[in-house]
Amino acid sequence: MANCIITGDEITPENDSAAHVIPSALGGRLKPKGFLSALGNQILNDKVDAPLIRSLGPFMTLLGGSRDRGDNAPLIMKSGDTTYVVSFGGPIQLARPEYRERVEGEATVIEVRARTMKEVRQLLGRVKAKHASFDVESALAMAAEQSVYLPEMLGTRVNVGPNPVFPAVFAMANVYAAWLGMPLHSDFVTYIHQLPDRVKYEPEGQEVKVDMPPNTFYWLPPTPPYSRPPSVSHAVIYFGDPSRKKAIFYAELFNLPGVAVVLPYDGSDVLEKTYAVDVVTAMEQHLVLDRQAYREPWECTHETPELFDIVQQSVGRILELATQRMREHEIERIISDVVGNAPVFTEQHIGEISTRVAELAARLMIGPAGRDNT
Repeated sequence: MANCIITGDEITPENDSAAHVIPSALGGRLKPKGFLSALGNQILNDKVDAPLIRSLGPFMTLLGGSRDRGDNAPLIMKSGDTTYVVSFGGPIQLARPEYRERVEGEATVIEVRARTMKEVRQLLGRVKAKHASFDVESALAMAAEQSVYLPEMLGTRVNVGPNPVFPAVFAMANVYAAWLGMPLHSDFVTYIHQLPDRVKYEPEGQEVKVDMPPNTFYWLPPTPPYSRPPSVSHAVIYFGDPSRKKAIFYAELFNLPGVAVVLPYDGSDVLEKTYAVDVVTAMEQHLVLDRQAYREPWECTHETPELFDIVQQSVGRILELATQRMREHEIERIISDVVGNAPVFTEQHIGEISTRVAELAARLMIGPAGRDNT
């Protein structure tokens, strides 16, 4: 029997655990078994997978990405001074009810915004507590549900830098190599165990800096390492070179700049193994490697001057696709809302749909410079 690559424990039918090469929460579906125990899997999750999911998970929500189990986590975004919760395909909702009170001349103006009528009643109870003569029931009778487009662009922040990505790719490389029956990096186990357990120790909204794993680097060879599919996808490539006695593992997540790991290799022939998946459709993709790229030096490109521009372009492409998918979903919702269960599609329906779609288009064209791509 094999032993766990993290704990060294013998793998048994009871403790054998599926090793997600790419976390399922980010759309990965390749999950070989036979070399990672449940405990070892939990260690990888706490130390490398969870921080990566927390950093790149917003892309899954914005794209409506497909995953093999569970739902994408709602995304917290801001518009002006108000915080909203965004889920792909669902309405944008307030993150929390709002109570605002101001004095205008001799009058006190109170505004409440809530997600449900129950929350409205609770907020109006605060008014009643401060103003005994206030009539809660009369105010509730005037309350109205509204569905409006936000006046400002929504913004959020994602971390696509080395701190969450490099440790995770280092783990992916060794998991993939183990699945292929190839040697692991000599420092893999030591590195993983010395990482802080960021699930427990990383405060929300803050970042625990970690040491970069050995022999990992941004790899931007003069020729692309593979023919890229047009969709937003994940791709991993293992290329074993017997002449160098080394292998290079290359990973691109959401088409962001790729990270490489150099591993030992003891094969007698060139070994090419790839895995790629469309983030939105979950369809596995066939990759064709560009052999010229693998003849180039396998060396660090951390200081590549154009790296920031490449990252910006990649994030922009993700946001462009997310906007397109959200626009298509909203048009479907408008049509459903206007037509409802009507047995006949009328000219009146067409007119109302056209008006609302035109309003949507105008909203999408206003204020793109306000989007936070960082």
